[in-house]
Amino acid sequence: MTVPTEAGFAEMAKHATGTGSPVAFTFIAVGEGTGQDATDTQLADEILTGDSVGLERDTAGTISTVQTTVANDTGSWVHTFTATGTKTVSEAGIFNLATEDAGDMLIVGDLSPTAAMVSGDTLTITMKCQFKAD
Repeated sequence: MTVPTEAGFAEMAKHATGTGSPVAFTFIAVGEGTGQDATDTQLADEILTGDSVGLERDTAGTISTVQTTVANDTGSWVHTFTATGTKTVSEAGIFNLATEDAGDMLIVGDLSPTAAMVSGDTLTITMKCQFKAD
């Protein structure tokens, strides 16, 4: 399940109103934690460059808008990671900075099932965030 975050929506409000200095959400990160909610600002246990497993935060391979209810009401981020080591991926998030454990997190989600990765494995993450009135 994907959860929108309070910090992410605050950043989106800046985009919509042209206030502050909003930064686009173009990065996907994966990690080994679980259980985040709307108040979280980072993944529970992000996989870092220093882990040397090829699963560090990266620019999404495809960023687009798609239709859930009406045309272009949903942001979509897709990226394929290729492991160079061993890790179990259990969470993913969308961020507006390339810096690990930094930036605003727009959405976060737990993977079900988790992905036990070994060198050479690929994992494609697709995350979507619909913008709509309640």
